[in-house]
Amino acid sequence: MTDLFPPNLSDRPAAPVPHAPALDISCRYCGSRPAVDVTFKRHTGMFIMRQTVTYPGPFCRDCGLSVFRSATAHTVGVGWAGLLSLFIFPFVVLGNLLSRRKLTGLAEPTPPVDAPVRPAHPGKPLLLRPLAYVLLVPILILGLGAWAAAKDTAENQVGRCVTVLTDTDVDIVDCAQRHDGVIVSVVDRDASCPASAIGEVERMSGDLNRDGGKKLCVGEG
Repeated sequence: MTDLFPPNLSDRPAAPVPHAPALDISCRYCGSRPAVDVTFKRHTGMFIMRQTVTYPGPFCRDCGLSVFRSATAHTVGVGWAGLLSLFIFPFVVLGNLLSRRKLTGLAEPTPPVDAPVRPAHPGKPLLLRPLAYVLLVPILILGLGAWAAAKDTAENQVGRCVTVLTDTDVDIVDCAQRHDGVIVSVVDRDASCPASAIGEVERMSGDLNRDGGKKLCVGEG
């Protein structure tokens, strides 16, 4: 069997539900019992536009899991791609997870004898689907960008060699090249450099010293 995945799900005719007590409901997609009345959503972020598709129940356990896994994997994979979608998709995923909890207590679905369709196959678990990990790509990119930005701050230049450009400006150079000194520490502008320093500067070329309240202490090297 294959996943119960849109648009296949919406193409299925709703199974007729015989007159029954309000709590004795059947899956609207395969007619199986027991079932629970929950709703799942699939969100697609499209940078400027966005789309949310709703899949109402009731669901039996297998049909519900099939829709949950497919819709949630899609939402985690591409639901964040947009300014508004970035804030919407977590709530869609959370809502799906809460709905899924109501499925876990259901017994194996029992379809009617003359049911035209069988319960859907739940398919691969959410964490075994590649779409569930697409979100890690932008997170990794943002993390690398933050790491690179932090690496370029003045505090992380200690131990690097410099060449003097002016009385107040130095340039970072490879220590294998000709240089005038080594950055031995970074201190607050109103603090004193250590005794080993032979000079101090308040900025570097390329604006690496982004924090104007700091100064670089340069020693021999």
